[in-house]
Amino acid sequence: MTRRKTYRTAGRSRRKKTGRPPRRAKSSRSPRALFLLVLVALLLFLGVVFLSGNRSLVTLYVISQKRNHLMKERDQLRAENSRLRQRIHELQENLRAIEEVAREQYNLKKPNEEVFDVRPR
Repeated sequence: MTRRKTYRTAGRSRRKKTGRPPRRAKSSRSPRALFLLVLVALLLFLGVVFLSGNRSLVTLYVISQKRNHLMKERDQLRAENSRLRQRIHELQENLRAIEEVAREQYNLKKPNEEVFDVRPR
């Protein structure tokens, strides 16, 4: 057996040149683990963006609920305004309606008429 001569320079062994670059040290993470890490980081970032701030999904949902409530209230007020306009028109045109209001709200009576207050006890 013959011994091979190896030359060491500064603590490193000398390599033979084979024409290809030296291998890199393998990273501790596989490509799949790296992909999952990037995906989780991206999802976390998107979650923070969508769930916080002035234009977050939570804020938009609350604003949408307020808008729906205000639209319902607006529709109710429009219906009440329409009913009141109709009542005003009726009171301006119909003398019997005026008499009815005077008797019910102001307890007025015609001459030679008696009013009896009948209330349950």
